[in-house]
Amino acid sequence: MKNIKYSITALCTFLLAAASANAVEIKVGTIAELNEAISKVKPGDRIIMSNGTWKDTAIDFNAKGASKDSIFLEAETAGKVILSGNSSLKVSGDYLVAKGLWFKDGYSKFVISFMSKDKVATNSRVTNCAITDYNPETKAESNHWVELWGKNNRFDNNYVAG
Repeated sequence: MKNIKYSITALCTFLLAAASANAVEIKVGTIAELNEAISKVKPGDRIIMSNGTWKDTAIDFNAKGASKDSIFLEAETAGKVILSGNSSLKVSGDYLVAKGLWFKDGYSKFVISFMSKDKVATNSRVTNCAITDYNPETKAESNHWVELWGKNNRFDNNYVAG
């Protein structure tokens, strides 16, 4: 009986390792490359945004990860990917993680939303990001820095100021 338990445990471990081995890291440097990467990602994949300023970049992070294999959208170096101008992030789909992005000196009706069109995010997370001095050009305009929609989502370990 012990041998069967060990065999089943070893098989499960092997299958999980094989699934993780298929995950890829995709480095992107333009919005076109980013959009293409988002359209092709699979559970466990990581999209790495190159350090630098990304001006007027509307990111629609819509994908389907899995409970054990989230899909990541992250900065090459946390805090060194700066989204400015009219930039925003929409997260929609399942098991997605965005991290390390800095929204700075810009404006948008919303900065981060856990919804795109009619599709909400579930089991997703935005973490280790910052939003600073991200205001409309006039005080008469209304805006939301963060819009929380969907279920089981997290907005944590972020910095919001200004």
